[in-house]
Amino acid sequence: MIDLHNHLLPEIDDGPDTWEETLQMCRMAVQDGITHIAATPHISPESRISSKVIEEKVQQLNDRLDEAGLDLDVTPAADVYLDPGIFSLLESDKLLTIGEKKRYLLLEIPSVIFPRYLGRFIFELQTRGLTPIITHPERNIAIQQDPFLLREIVQQGALIQVTAMSMTNGFGSRSRKCIKQLLRADMVHLIASDAHSIDHRPPLLSSAVEAAARIVGLAQAESLVNSNPQAIMNGESLM
Repeated sequence: MIDLHNHLLPEIDDGPDTWEETLQMCRMAVQDGITHIAATPHISPESRISSKVIEEKVQQLNDRLDEAGLDLDVTPAADVYLDPGIFSLLESDKLLTIGEKKRYLLLEIPSVIFPRYLGRFIFELQTRGLTPIITHPERNIAIQQDPFLLREIVQQGALIQVTAMSMTNGFGSRSRKCIKQLLRADMVHLIASDAHSIDHRPPLLSSAVEAAARIVGLAQAESLVNSNPQAIMNGESLM
């Protein structure tokens, strides 16, 4: 399995505090069947976390994984806040995308409202050759009330990533109900852990895949953690 949204880098952002906890998270991921992780600290125009720092941390982590004998590959990326200021970061090549072809970008929307300008924002990203992946929209209150707010942006070409723990009721019944509706409407493209620690939000995917399989079948559920994220890593189209 491939986890394209994970806050496992230590000492930056809101992930683990120490390298030891990061390695514990990696061990949990490997035991769960995860072979590849995109490390995705939050980035915004006001963020002090630079792409260079993320890349250096990922290199350090991969070195430690080799030393520990853990069969896990980690690549640098970012969870980017919805903010018009990110376009200046894009123009100065300071935003990390997913995969070598720099085609896909994780985009985090607000947790309460549905931004009415989201479609225009997505269009602006697309004109720059980027496909946005909207992260955990099932945890957005407005979308919980009306999941089909996402239909237009999916038709526009955006992808949807849901959180593994939302599938297993870790974020409450409203998030779980929202995901079920999105799955049945074929509007989910990825399941990711959005992991932050070994206990609060661990780097696990298998239970979520089992839960999704009960809704859309095993083949489609597994594609959300293997063939779809692999295509994104390769810079290939899903649509």
